[in-house]
Amino acid sequence: MPTFKRGCNPTRSPMTPNDETNNSGEVDFNDERTLDASAPRGSFPDAFLSIGSMVEGKYRLMDSIGEGGMGVVYKVEQVLLNRQMALKTLTGNEFSESSIKRFHAEAKLLAKLDHPGLVKVRDFGFIDNVKPFLVMDFVQGRTLSSVLKTSGVMPLDLSIKIFVELCFALGYAHSHNIVHRDIKPSNIMLTTPGIDSENEHVKVLDFGIAKLLHRGLNETDSLTRTGEIFGSPFYMSPEQCLGKPVDHRSDIYSMGCVMFEVLTGAPPFSGETSIATIMKHQSEMPLSLKEASMGREFPEEVEKLVANMLEKDPDKRIQSLLDVAQILISIQKGLTGTAILNKAVAVPEKKDSNLHNKYLLYATAALLAGVLGMLVLVYFNQRPSEPRPIESTPDLPSTVWTTVSKDGQTKTFNFPKEFPLGEVTYGMHPGTRLLAQGVVVVPAKAQLLFKPNNLFLSHPQFIRNFRADDISYMDFKDAGITDAAHYSYKIVARVPLTDDELIYCNHLTGLSGIGLKNCKITDAGLANIKGLNLTELNVDGTDVTWKGLSSMDCFKRLKYLRACHLRDGGKIAKALAGSEAIQYLSLTGSDLGDEDLKVITTMPNLVELNVGYNMRITDKGLKYLTKLKHLKAISIDSTSITPAPAMAIFKQMHLTSRPRVTTLGWPPELIEEWSKTWPERE
Repeated sequence: MPTFKRGCNPTRSPMTPNDETNNSGEVDFNDERTLDASAPRGSFPDAFLSIGSMVEGKYRLMDSIGEGGMGVVYKVEQVLLNRQMALKTLTGNEFSESSIKRFHAEAKLLAKLDHPGLVKVRDFGFIDNVKPFLVMDFVQGRTLSSVLKTSGVMPLDLSIKIFVELCFALGYAHSHNIVHRDIKPSNIMLTTPGIDSENEHVKVLDFGIAKLLHRGLNETDSLTRTGEIFGSPFYMSPEQCLGKPVDHRSDIYSMGCVMFEVLTGAPPFSGETSIATIMKHQSEMPLSLKEASMGREFPEEVEKLVANMLEKDPDKRIQSLLDVAQILISIQKGLTGTAILNKAVAVPEKKDSNLHNKYLLYATAALLAGVLGMLVLVYFNQRPSEPRPIESTPDLPSTVWTTVSKDGQTKTFNFPKEFPLGEVTYGMHPGTRLLAQGVVVVPAKAQLLFKPNNLFLSHPQFIRNFRADDISYMDFKDAGITDAAHYSYKIVARVPLTDDELIYCNHLTGLSGIGLKNCKITDAGLANIKGLNLTELNVDGTDVTWKGLSSMDCFKRLKYLRACHLRDGGKIAKALAGSEAIQYLSLTGSDLGDEDLKVITTMPNLVELNVGYNMRITDKGLKYLTKLKHLKAISIDSTSITPAPAMAIFKQMHLTSRPRVTTLGWPPELIEEWSKTWPERE
């Protein structure tokens, strides 16, 4: 049921015709009505706005949630959409016309950043035509700074999880030619688990309004400002401290400083004054992690990685955050990252930087989830030899949970009253989401997605309480991420779903899809459900092989298949060769090459293809894909395709959306042509 699986866009709410927002409730950043740089600008006497007042008639100020010498952040209500947002203003009364125009241009650029690890910019403007502001998503959680104050150093496993997420988020920004320049613990948020996620995740804060309007200032000038925002001496790169132009490698240095602090309890350099700290960044070598942590042992590769990120010379640092992520993943899996590190720090030739073919842009949320699946493999417990017995549970029906009304219009689920067993969702994305607790009534013919919680997973025989046609899609995602709840960084562990327990699903003949992402499933588990008439299957981050997949009765009837980060993606493609059913195929990070793409061209009805993060794919393989006449969307980032040939090949395709491919480092004229050919949608 694609309606449950692919909807990544937020709920769209209609707006009145006179409102200056588009139908998403967001400002049109290309509408010049939002910018009047020539209008008279007076002074704005008060740095703080009154709680309860309105901004531009759209935002009601609810509370002040943060402030510094250069700005104030407010929690606001977007009145027409009845949603909470964050509004950030900048202290100051006078800004030049050129600054205002630059603010408009860069606000547009920031608004185009759309990544789960970045706080989304939704609107911008000027209060009383004087004071600039940005409106962003309101994020609840704790900053990394506050976590470190209460918990001290973090376990290595947990630190790796955080920094892999940071690598992908910042790497995405770098791929859009945006450098943060103020990476520090207080700008890293660990989000509060909510309805969309049982886990905390990482968000990068403050691609700030101050940097937008004051980018012309020398970086060292900012150190003299009270409550400085854009440059924190503990985390500033040597080139940033000197006021030199900076690029993405400055952020890599800053992240190295943060990583050092997370693992040892203190930043690598600390002087009595800001200037003293800056001098240490210029002239002193950092201690090893072991020395700084008073004897704590770290893997050799962790020591090497952090030391390299803290190189004074940007050319000697590791050159991309994707390389940092790869090394961290290798360390977490118990592998050596030396080869990756040696390759990553090689100084690129000025005429051809390899950095720009390395960032993952397409469906990064999905890809990130797959990577995290690899990260947490070290947590897996041994599989039980037999299914877990059902334990005594109060007021639990022993028969089926569902009844259908006499008129056939509604279906009633009688779940336990005392506790929920998960969530039931139906309808078009985002759908109606209900707790699986007590009496739940849904339309009889609705296609239902069921996502079990830990209690349900602890009693897998509960699955037998569903009738054969009660559920259309069973989502076991992440039921294999375990044994993490004791960390201060709160990860909600998932009770594992194993091969044996999948047998309880084999009566669900109405099941059209099943999600097994990051579950402890092998080919033996697939054998337990091989007879189901599935059209959708997600086995990202599992231990299944092409043999297990191809042995399923439904394999050649699948319309939607995600099999990312598996060892034998090429064999999966060959097993699927000639399928007229497959419409969506994702084989990210599965060691595909050009000839594998040639095999994929035998799937005539393919509409969407994701083959990113496969470095053996070249222009030759991309050329094969022009044979797919129904292909409308493609993700082929982090491969070895090259700019000019790729541009020409994409134009030969029948795509209806912008190809997902890293353009960072492309010649300016090609980037301009790219933007004109496939303009980004707001």
